Amino acid sequence: MATFKLREVVQFVVHSHGILVALVLFNVNFVAAANNDITAPVLCGRENKTQGILNERHGLMNVAVCYHAAKEIEQALVVCNEILNKFHNYSCVKVNSLLLFKKSGNLHKALLFLESYNESVGGMYGDSKPATYDNAIENGPPCVSNSPFRSDCVSALNTLASAYISGEDNAAAFQCLQQAIEIGDEDSGFSNISGEDNAAAFQCLQQAIEIGDEDMLKYVHSNLGGYLQNSGDMEGAAGTFLKSFWISVKSGKMDISTIVRRAILVSPVPSSVEDAISTRKGFEDRVKDIVTLSKLSGVGWENDDSDLFRISNGMSKMSEIRQLPPFMGTLSEWTSGIQTPHFFLHYYGFHDRANQELVAQMYEYVCPSELFQLAPHLSDLQESERCLPYQSCVYSEMPAKTVRGKDAVQKLRIGFVSSHFGINEPHGLLLIDVIRRLPPDKFYSMAVGVGPISPSKDFVDALSGEYFAAGYSDSLARRILMSQKLDCLIFAEMQNEAILHFLGFQRFAPVQILVMGAPVSSGNPSIDYFISGDRLEHPFRTHFSDKEEHYSEQVVLFEGQAISFPATRTQLVNTRPNNTALHKPSVDHFQMSDRLQNFGIPYQLQGKTLYMCFQNLYKLQPLFDYVLASVLHGDESGHIILQAALNDSRTKRFSNRLKQTLEAVFCPDNDNTANCVMSELALKRIHFIPRVQSDQMAAVLSLGTVVLHPFPFGGSKTAFDALLAAVPLVTFPQPYLRGRMAASFFITMELHTFDPSVGASVCCVASSISDYVSKSIRLGNDKIYRDKVIVALKARNHRISDDKQTSFEW
Repeated sequence: MATFKLREVVQFVVHSHGILVALVLFNVNFVAAANNDITAPVLCGRENKTQGILNERHGLMNVAVCYHAAKEIEQALVVCNEILNKFHNYSCVKVNSLLLFKKSGNLHKALLFLESYNESVGGMYGDSKPATYDNAIENGPPCVSNSPFRSDCVSALNTLASAYISGEDNAAAFQCLQQAIEIGDEDSGFSNISGEDNAAAFQCLQQAIEIGDEDMLKYVHSNLGGYLQNSGDMEGAAGTFLKSFWISVKSGKMDISTIVRRAILVSPVPSSVEDAISTRKGFEDRVKDIVTLSKLSGVGWENDDSDLFRISNGMSKMSEIRQLPPFMGTLSEWTSGIQTPHFFLHYYGFHDRANQELVAQMYEYVCPSELFQLAPHLSDLQESERCLPYQSCVYSEMPAKTVRGKDAVQKLRIGFVSSHFGINEPHGLLLIDVIRRLPPDKFYSMAVGVGPISPSKDFVDALSGEYFAAGYSDSLARRILMSQKLDCLIFAEMQNEAILHFLGFQRFAPVQILVMGAPVSSGNPSIDYFISGDRLEHPFRTHFSDKEEHYSEQVVLFEGQAISFPATRTQLVNTRPNNTALHKPSVDHFQMSDRLQNFGIPYQLQGKTLYMCFQNLYKLQPLFDYVLASVLHGDESGHIILQAALNDSRTKRFSNRLKQTLEAVFCPDNDNTANCVMSELALKRIHFIPRVQSDQMAAVLSLGTVVLHPFPFGGSKTAFDALLAAVPLVTFPQPYLRGRMAASFFITMELHTFDPSVGASVCCVASSISDYVSKSIRLGNDKIYRDKVIVALKARNHRISDDKQTSFEW
């Protein structure tokens, strides 16, 4: 077996009672690889095992921590279980087991261990009698501010909050994080928040803060910042990230992850067009400041114009900033530290290449050389092809793994990596036909899945090689890809998960390609090509100057539709948590009123004109609010159906913004818009319904009279589902790929050849905002015309699925 060099990520804290507690300072989840060959032969010694009870317990704890540091989660759990069997009252091992099960993806067992820990030590608030924990019985519950053992409790609360958020139990997670902040110290943190608004997480944080001193709280404040960010409180998140950063600086162990998170902080729902422009400018300035601090330290810091340090809010002092050392190469835990890339910025609809390249440059400065690895089989690449401009490449010490039987040496080895290979997930569906049609005598294909989503059986069967589930382990994903001797690696997206974003900085294959799962340039010099289509780009893009070029990669333009989904859908099995809108049978079994209510649409809307815009709210930019308001203004009986965010505060923020636009449209001459009765009535015709899983999307869209496709950022799978359900859809092609995919489907269908009166440019593809509104209202109100469009769609929509030309272009 191969041997891997492991970075030390474990810190030990000795409590006053002499028990050694291992505090693990990273937070990636782990899902076992599909192939047992991808393992590290970690040998964790047991020298202290037989030297007395205390030494034996310490020795076993060291062994567990050793395996944990090596990302050997299953081995660590075996040792933790051995400790629990021998030392029933040793509650701190329950905290470690809680974290290990959370990382392995077993939330249920993680919560069981937390319950057991709480019972042992007297509850999360220290208000119950300890049941078994010897130190708690002797010295009092640890979950109080004056306990010398409270570090265990803070770690448990912090980890539990993260677990709750992973399971989308936001209320429970917030509760845990509140308590953790009340009791914690700096070295208590295990993991950071990732996910949506979570009230339970905040409750845990509050309790941790209450019982702890400031030095305990670096990780807890980082978690709280993530919570506030997901809740839409950008001001609170910025301040909390800074608080975590300054705690780390004062402790002598500077961690720049939270100041970087502060720099790339972007609201998912800007309050106005002006706010979007201002946010983008602030983002750019803050990232530039991080680059400056990386190269020059804080010595020459002159001002805080970018508001990176929020001096004007009293969060930082100029004298403190000028004492900061250079940030160069100090972000050692890039995945667990950053948590989420700058995902929402691209939905603002601006030209993104410059900012993408700026972010890549920032990470090239702040990350150590270990990030920029080169697979061993690529040693013959030219120096200019190997290394990033600001870093020296590091060769992996791991020899490449020989893949079993079904591989052939002569075949080109193609790898695919994504966090969205799940059943009916758009990114996997974009690639499945391509993979199926790769000639098996010429290509070996394998895939690595990142995150919790399981792939569909169809996707795995399409591969000629193996599928590996890396979970949230960046090191495992890296080891797998290093072992495969790939000729080409294809990223389905790079903005959704931090693991994928940072994998893109490494060189696993001579050719690395990004496709349109997230239709925006990477800005990353390690990505060679971007796959797009001639229809999907601006018709005069070849006339653009270098500055106007939207891609840092070499763009490959396919002929034809250039994007294809399979026509058949598989049943959804265990990919996402359920929500209340997903437990009912198929809508085909219901009458219309029942079908509406099945998805949260009021039954009173039966027979009404329903304008469906069922997209994530972060895709609906302030400019598109004017479209929604104008449609309601032009159709006084029409209703708009929108998809609520998982985060209630995000939905509320969007609703408040939309209310302002309605007032401007319905009462343009009214100085006192607060008294605009018409806008209030219009607002009542906008309905937010729960999100649904991917396989239910077509059923929801089929309930609409017209589908309003948003701009400047549209979508591909939603448009595909609507058209395949023969629901009239209106789109307005934009200058960039992200706003042109729906229009490509209309070109393929050629509706005008079936019925000239319903050609795409007549019925559905707008040339301006006003044309978009006019087309929408006509389709909503002219039933005879709408039925003609539906007939044409039913006759031609089969053309857009299983597009063989797209596979041929590959």
